[in-house]
Amino acid sequence: MDVKTDYNTMLNDLLSQIKSLGEDDRFEKVKYLNNDLVHRHYPLIHSLIENVFITERGSPNYSAIIHFENNGIKVGPGETDGFGWVTGCVHTAKGIIVF
Repeated sequence: MDVKTDYNTMLNDLLSQIKSLGEDDRFEKVKYLNNDLVHRHYPLIHSLIENVFITERGSPNYSAIIHFENNGIKVGPGETDGFGWVTGCVHTAKGIIVF
């Protein structure tokens, strides 16, 4: 597999996991999801989020963000400063995952 194939695989895996989490009855709908609880049931989701939404230079990957928004999942900044995003947020059907 080449780098583009690996990236597309991660993109699709993350989209699938976020949709699954949104339908998962083990999670109550809350404003912010508990990262430890998310990790317990979806152990790869945080590394996928970082690999998909953060570029090698540390900036937001807007092409991935647009892809997710086209699939009904909002991704955007949480906390920001003068340099840009400090944290990011993925809005799932059950609540927000902060990264």
